[in-house]
Amino acid sequence: MNTTEEFNVSFMTTSSTVQPSPAYSSIIDIYEHHIPVLYVISKSKILLYIFGFPANVLSCILWLRSPLRHSSGCYFAALAVSDDIFLALSVVLELQNTWKIDTLNLPIVCEMFPVFYLAVQYLSPLLTLAFTVERYISIRFPLKRREFCTVKRAKLVIFCLSVFVVLVSLIQSYFWKYIHGVCELREEVNDFRTNWNWVTESTMFIIVPFLILIFNIIVIYTMRQTKKRVKKLYGPIPPRKRTANTNTLLVVSFYLIITTLPVSVTYILSDHFLVCCLKQLSYEFIENNSVWQRHLNFTVAREIVYLFGISHYAFNFILYLSTGRKFRRELKKLFRKLTKSCSKSCSSRDS
Repeated sequence: MNTTEEFNVSFMTTSSTVQPSPAYSSIIDIYEHHIPVLYVISKSKILLYIFGFPANVLSCILWLRSPLRHSSGCYFAALAVSDDIFLALSVVLELQNTWKIDTLNLPIVCEMFPVFYLAVQYLSPLLTLAFTVERYISIRFPLKRREFCTVKRAKLVIFCLSVFVVLVSLIQSYFWKYIHGVCELREEVNDFRTNWNWVTESTMFIIVPFLILIFNIIVIYTMRQTKKRVKKLYGPIPPRKRTANTNTLLVVSFYLIITTLPVSVTYILSDHFLVCCLKQLSYEFIENNSVWQRHLNFTVAREIVYLFGISHYAFNFILYLSTGRKFRRELKKLFRKLTKSCSKSCSSRDS
């Protein structure tokens, strides 16, 4: 839910939260002078990009290999692609904000960037909800598993969700306009934009994670009840193969909830840390003004929470490794295959 807030505040000089004074060229200048640690935190995102890009590519390759290419594997592969797209778009935004490289003040790019930047973020919780519901059906209604938990249906759901998030985000192209070499918000639709973003982001980043949490609780409760009944009837038995997949699904979905909800809370609290529009701002005034200091401290805290919040776009690979036995096995097979092919190519060159 931080996403629109972060895009609007950091990219544009016309933030809805803070209005810079003539003493500063933008709110970014105020942040640079008074909270330089903000840019240290922002630049630390490079570590997420360095790890996240190859990890998501590798995850997608592994989930699409035949032993893992089941319906859940399709959702995980789609999630990896979506996460990598988000990381790529985040790099573009960071180049504009942190490194002062003009990447977004371009025609068409100005209007279309927020569409896809928000769409991939909406897609992540929706994909997580989709495979959580699928697992719920599989556990709660095992006889319907062959009908609803298929690769074909998973592909259809992924396609429909992808189209849906783009359509929901398409209106963002109207909220932004490229004029006189600068990408800026349309002031005449500011109220409608605020309400629209509030509704969509509350749905995607509060209601959807809450639904995921409910389905996860039901899945865990059903699994425990089933295990008790089976144990009472047949005694201790080995866990079923699909339990490993269920554990992976639960861990991934719970991690998304843990990383998403704190960001949503900071988004809601941001209205309590506004600063008024002053005609003249001096360095000393901002340093000594309690309202400005509360706003600056909250901005630093929000950036830390945001950094934690986007970690799920890069670290799902670690969750797959820690919970997926088959995933680890396929990773070993892939590395062995790559090692053999490299050794053969080296030996052929030597000969």
